[in-house]
This record gives sequence, structure tokens and C-alpha cells, in this order.
Amino acid sequence: GYNFRLTNIQAALGVAQLEQLPSILKKKKEIYDFYQSTIKNIDGLSISKAPDYADNNHWMNLLQIDSNVYGEDREMLMKRLGENSIQSRPVWKLNHEQKPYKDCQYYKIEKAKELVENSLCLPSSSNLINVDLKRIVESLA
Repeated sequence: GYNFRLTNIQAALGVAQLEQLPSILKKKKEIYDFYQSTIKNIDGLSISKAPDYADNNHWMNLLQIDSNVYGEDREMLMKRLGENSIQSRPVWKLNHEQKPYKDCQYYKIEKAKELVENSLCLPSSSNLINVDLKRIVESLA
């Protein structure tokens, strides 16, 4: 077998990073709350909500786009954001569409396909400041 233990330096770095976790999670929640409160005012756009039973870490903020109402689809919006130096990306492919799982069974995924096609990952770094967030939302409006 292999011995994959951490070195003392790697462990010290991990512990130091874990000490920052509460402040990072707080900032992620603030970013999510900002997106929720501002994007709800833009017709055709919404931010995915966490279920009431879950304690979400808000690692990623997923923008859902109703292109019939908004006037742009995911690809058009992603291109426009990129032209404004705002990085975004599509949601990952569904598992059964990824190379290692091409032959795996799937069942009743129509809604999942729709969500993938109509969703976009917005910038969610804990390094974002209010000016950045305002610029992102203004670019969506």
C-alpha cells in the first residue's frame, strides 16, 4: 500500500486554513444574500435557494435564467459577462454525460437537464468586495 500521511508543514497549513473557515463561510453567506436580494428584482433571473432542511455553505451561487423573460440565454449572458471581465461558467455536465459514466443508468432527469441548460455559476469567491458584487449585478440588469 501507499502511505499518504500529511507532512507536519502540510498539516500546519491545513489547520491555519481551517481557523479561517468561519469567516469564509460568513462572507459566502453575505455574497449569497446580496445576490438574492438584488437579482430577485431582475425579470427572468433568480438565484437557486437552499432547501429549508439544509445548512448550505454557499460555495457556489447558481443563477437560473428564464431566457424567454430575460431575453438572453446562458451562452449569450456568459459571453456578455466575459466581455465585461466577469468570469462565469456553465454548470457541470450531468454525471451520466461525463466520459466515465456514459454507459450508466439514469432515470427521470428532465428537470436536471433543463437546470443545466439554463443555469450559470456566478463569481462566488470570498475575496469579492461590495464594489465587485454591485458591478456583477449591474452587468446582469
